[in-house]
Amino acid sequence: MNAMFENKCDKTCEECPLLPKMREQHDKLMRATLFGDSEEVKRILDELVNRPMIDDIHIFSIPTPIYQIALFNQMVWDTSYWTDLKDEYQVIVPWMQQRTEQTLAVWRDFLGIEELPQPEYEKYTVDDFFCDNKDESDEEVLWAPKENFLKCGCREIDVDLYLATCRFEFDKVESLLQQGADPCTDLSYIEEDGSVQHLDTSYNRIEAEVVYLALELFPRYQKAQTDDIYSIEIDWRDYENILGLAEHVRMEKLFNKYEHLWNTEDAE
Repeated sequence: MNAMFENKCDKTCEECPLLPKMREQHDKLMRATLFGDSEEVKRILDELVNRPMIDDIHIFSIPTPIYQIALFNQMVWDTSYWTDLKDEYQVIVPWMQQRTEQTLAVWRDFLGIEELPQPEYEKYTVDDFFCDNKDESDEEVLWAPKENFLKCGCREIDVDLYLATCRFEFDKVESLLQQGADPCTDLSYIEEDGSVQHLDTSYNRIEAEVVYLALELFPRYQKAQTDDIYSIEIDWRDYENILGLAEHVRMEKLFNKYEHLWNTEDAE
């Protein structure tokens, strides 16, 4: 191998002598991007021996470049979204928001582009985060025939919103919200024995998962404020969790964008 290229490679081969170093850089780059350590991201990118390795983190059902972890962070770490956290968690948000922007700047500079391609959120599946598959029938998602809800006075537009929310069909959710669908409306039906069955509202379905994922992830970032990022115990689930949290935060932000249309109590 030419000395000029002895530590560089533009393809991946299972028998490549650089493979252990490539895997180490891959894992470190993912971790540094997850925790918004822009200096470490830049250091690793400057020493990168295999550029194609950054094109997929090899965790999700669709190819996901490592830089998109920073875009998941950008969706999540938003001071305008987190407004009622406990003090010990509230300080994490602006800290990570700033670190994320710095990390994104490093990635943009490395790739030589002004804007990074946004994640294709609707293409992720139940194998990647908590959602319903788009090929599942309405009855499977609702746990009952759709007609049961309509017979009890539920508006079809609100039932359709719940279905689109569970499937994370963002364009369809936005269209339904624009038409007046209410993510906070009660969805229920009566069983043959007279018992009433309730679904979570669309909003509660999203909010509950946001809380769960935040409780899973926030301690990791809290530790990153005081400790070396390589001392934090993480695994592949943490990357799934940051994707899941980004998906759910994005959905809740979409609900809030159209709150003036569905929150008639505040309007009055």
